[in-house]
Amino acid sequence: MEQPGKKLESWKEIAAFFNVTVRTVQYWEKERRLPVHRLEGFAKPRVFAYDDELRRWQSPDGTSPPPAGRPRLRIVVAAAVTLLLTSAILVSSRLPTPRPMRAEVEGTILQVYGHGDRLLWQRDFPDLGDHDPGATWLARIVDLDGDGVEEVLFNHTRDEARGQSGSLECFRADGASCGRSVPFGRRLERTEPRGVFEIFAAREIELVEIDGMTLVVSVATHQPRYACEVALIDPLAGRKIDTYYHPGSLLEILVQDLDGDSRPELLLGGVRNPEQPAGLSVLSILKLPFSAGGSRTDFFGNDGPQELAYLVFPPSRVLRSKMIEPSVNDAWLDPQGLLSVEIGAGPSVHYEFDVSDLSDIRVANLRPADAFFHQQRLLDGESETDSVLSPADDAALRNVLVFDGCPPDSTPQLMARFD
Repeated sequence: MEQPGKKLESWKEIAAFFNVTVRTVQYWEKERRLPVHRLEGFAKPRVFAYDDELRRWQSPDGTSPPPAGRPRLRIVVAAAVTLLLTSAILVSSRLPTPRPMRAEVEGTILQVYGHGDRLLWQRDFPDLGDHDPGATWLARIVDLDGDGVEEVLFNHTRDEARGQSGSLECFRADGASCGRSVPFGRRLERTEPRGVFEIFAAREIELVEIDGMTLVVSVATHQPRYACEVALIDPLAGRKIDTYYHPGSLLEILVQDLDGDSRPELLLGGVRNPEQPAGLSVLSILKLPFSAGGSRTDFFGNDGPQELAYLVFPPSRVLRSKMIEPSVNDAWLDPQGLLSVEIGAGPSVHYEFDVSDLSDIRVANLRPADAFFHQQRLLDGESETDSVLSPADDAALRNVLVFDGCPPDSTPQLMARFD
C-alpha cells in the first residue's frame, strides 16, 4: 500500500507549500478542488493535507505540460510565407501571460513558477537578509486588480548590517515591477522608556478586501526592541494608506466583521512589552481602514488611529513559571459569534468573548488547558485533583482589562491594576 506524503497540518502550512496566502488556498479548495482534509471534533475545525496530493493537483498528470508540436508548412509562394509569419506574430502577441502558481526564495533569488512547475521568471536581491525558507510571509500570489492574472507580492527583508528597513515589492505576472516599493516602518522615538526605532522587518502579511480593492496589511517589528508597525498598503499604487504603531510584537492577525456593519475589523494579537523582559498579552481591535475609527495620540507621542477596543489579559503565574511569553497565539470567531482567543502555548488559556457590542466586550467563557492545571498543581504542591479553577483563580483570569485605546501606562503600572 502506497504511503501518504508529508502531512501539512494547518492552512498556514498548506499556504507555505505554494508560497501563497491562506485565503488563496482556501479559495482553491472551494473553487478548484484543492485536496484538503478536515479532522472534526474540535472547537475550531482542524485541516490538513498531504504534499504528494497537492503536487498531483498542481500538475494533474504529475509531469510538466509537453511542448507544443512544430507545424509543418507547405511553402507555396513567398507571399504566403509572409502572411503566415504575420499571423503567427499576431496570434503570439495575444497569448495570455502565464499565470504564477507559486514562488520561493533560493539564496538571494526570488523564483516564480507557473503550471507544471515551470520557471516563469526570477529576480536577484543581493541585499536580502536572513529568512526562514518555509515562512508564509516571504511571498504572496494574488490577483490584485481583478484581471484574472495574479501578481506576486514579495517581502524584501534586507540584511540588518546594511541598516535599512525591509519593503513590500509588487510584480506583474511577467516579472515587471508594478511600481514603487513600500518601505516598512519609520523613525520613532520614545522618552520613557527610552527608545529609538529605525529598522523594521515584516513578520506577517495579510490580504483584505475594502470597497472592492485588494489591500495588504503588514506587521513589521523592530528587533530587538518593542516597536511594531501595522500598515494598510495599496501595493499597486505603492503607498501606505494608514499606519498604526504598537509597543510590542503583534503576530496574530484576524480580519472579521464583528459588529455586522459589512465593514471588517482588524484584530491584532500579541504582547505589550516596552519594559523587557516583562510583558502582557494584548488584543487590539481596529476599524478598516484604521482612520475610520478616529484619531488619538499614540504610545510614541504621534497622531495615530483610535482603536475600537484594547484588551490587556491578566498575568498568569502558570505561564510565567514555564518561561512562556505571555502572548495571544490565536484568535478566531466561532460559529456562535463568540470571539475565541488563546493565550500561551501548552499550559494555555482559552477565552471566549461576547463582541456583539464592541463598547462593552465581556468574557463569556474561560477554559484553561489540561496542561495549565497540571502546572498549577505542581506550583501549589498539590496531588492530582479535578481540573477545576478555584473561585479566586477564576476571577483573576477573568479580570481582562478593556480600554478604548492603547493606554500610556508602563508595564509595571498595568501590572498594578491586576493586584
